Amino acid sequence: MKSATPRPGHTDNAIEVNDLVKSFRRPGHSPLRAVDHVCLTIPTGSIVAVLGPNGAGKSTTIDMILGMIAPTHGTVSVLGHAPQDAARSGRVGVVFQGGGLLPDFTVRETLEVIAATHDVSDHVAQMIEEWNLADIAGTKVKKCSGGQQQRVACARAMVTRPSVVFADEPTGALDSKAGTRLLEYMRHSVDDRGQTIIMVTHDPRAASYADRALMLFDGHIVDDFESPQAETISTALASLEA
Repeated sequence: MKSATPRPGHTDNAIEVNDLVKSFRRPGHSPLRAVDHVCLTIPTGSIVAVLGPNGAGKSTTIDMILGMIAPTHGTVSVLGHAPQDAARSGRVGVVFQGGGLLPDFTVRETLEVIAATHDVSDHVAQMIEEWNLADIAGTKVKKCSGGQQQRVACARAMVTRPSVVFADEPTGALDSKAGTRLLEYMRHSVDDRGQTIIMVTHDPRAASYADRALMLFDGHIVDDFESPQAETISTALASLEA
């Protein structure tokens, strides 16, 4: 099993995962081990793409890093804190697959409620501008297209100006042009603001905007690519899915 280690020149880590295991009980069967002794460090100010076939353990690993489920074994640190404490501080943003938005809120209200919770209401106007939401700011989320909802979800995740952002299939609901704009914005956030972004994706193109790509299979990190290229990632994915 390969361990993802810090890149040269980085002395601090946004995320540290040590010997992480998650097993699920199955009545009448032996436990299913979804994550199997994963070790991982992600330096501050980098984009990391996490890829692998369905059932590889990607979502389970991220859920433990977010503090949404407890590990069977091992430890997780996010920004030097327990995952739940980091999330409560507003320093962690999440873009859920499918948005996870409240359908009867307007776009502006969606941003305002998160911003007010963390006392950053002055950030809302900037997010509306940066994510090109002005024309739909008064529109209820349920009336927005899939691509528009994805932009709203990203703006919501970014409105607190978090130090760490998790994005689950960020380009999934977007056409090629819109997906490219989203990836370019994420790259900008890392390069100019020092954010750390973890993308869970099946999109090899997304990996090409990352500093590293981690390939998971059967609960293990089986490859750790530096400066990944879409062609390399496509080939690696195909070999695992064969």
